[in-house]
Amino acid sequence: MQKLIAGMAFTLLLARPVQAEDRFPSLQSENFEWGLGIGALIEDAGYQNIGSETNGQPVLYLANQDFRFFANQFNWNFLNNQTYSLGLEVEARFDGFEPDDDAFFTGMEERDDGVYGGLRGEWKSSVANFVFEWMQEVSGDSDGAYGSLNAYWTIDTGFGQLVPKIALEYYDRKYSDYYFGVRADEVRPDRPAYAPDSSIGFDVGIDYIRSFNTNHRLIGSIKYRRYDSEVSDSPLIESDGSPRFVLGYFYSF
Repeated sequence: MQKLIAGMAFTLLLARPVQAEDRFPSLQSENFEWGLGIGALIEDAGYQNIGSETNGQPVLYLANQDFRFFANQFNWNFLNNQTYSLGLEVEARFDGFEPDDDAFFTGMEERDDGVYGGLRGEWKSSVANFVFEWMQEVSGDSDGAYGSLNAYWTIDTGFGQLVPKIALEYYDRKYSDYYFGVRADEVRPDRPAYAPDSSIGFDVGIDYIRSFNTNHRLIGSIKYRRYDSEVSDSPLIESDGSPRFVLGYFYSF
């Protein structure tokens, strides 16, 4: 099952909304593995007039017990046992937008994507598996930080594996202001100035994994992110949340 991580990684490559929660934390590798996957992501980030976007992407995956690289995320554990792990994480995030994305954004300064570094930890308990992240931007654009606390449960069934997940996501003031704020020189009648504070959002979703033989896997995911008022009140946002649907195929070598 751990070989399926690559098939899901495409969901991170071209997504526009904030992606703070840990990616498919139930899928981990004990031995060195590599593989290739391809899939499609359908998502509506809630930005004005952009609507749903569909993206497809091939993915390379490399992992063993202590490190994992897939898509835009790399983890290395310096503490790791059957109960808990703690390590470093580096991640490229695609939360930015450009003025030519829609006429509504004309006159705004581009918000760049960013590279973040920080800590990731996991604790496996009898109640649930818990994952936390704390990440600081290191590429010099927003200078913001984000964190998340996730819980997930792995359910093996006769027709595949189900992984329900919930998460709380925190974005500090610099992060929120950079991606959801409107600066004084960007104001126009339908786009007033806006300076959000830090925010906390909520996620709920479920992953699905189906094995057909040793090498072939199909995966799917449904998720909904609920923004808090600091984000949803932004003139750049037209909805209170963001739905996401994922479907993919993976082949492990």
